[in-house]
Amino acid sequence: MWYSKGRDCRPSAVMPLADVEVKMSEEDDADPLKFTVSCPPIRLTLRAADAIELAVWVSSLQECASAWKRRVEESSLCQQRA
Repeated sequence: MWYSKGRDCRPSAVMPLADVEVKMSEEDDADPLKFTVSCPPIRLTLRAADAIELAVWVSSLQECASAWKRRVEESSLCQQRA
């Protein structure tokens, strides 16, 4: 996963999906549409346009991160067996 400051800009940072963690804002946060995407030392705070978009972003990123984590783990097991 990567992000940049504009559509035509080079990526500012690249984060491996297997290492990405996605969290919705805390319940006591003043802005319930915020969520964070982190891969230490990078931490992005993003804001969705509405609750539906928030749910789509968070669930999609969590699913992708989980899928990549499984792939990395499976790859490690295959290498250990070889």
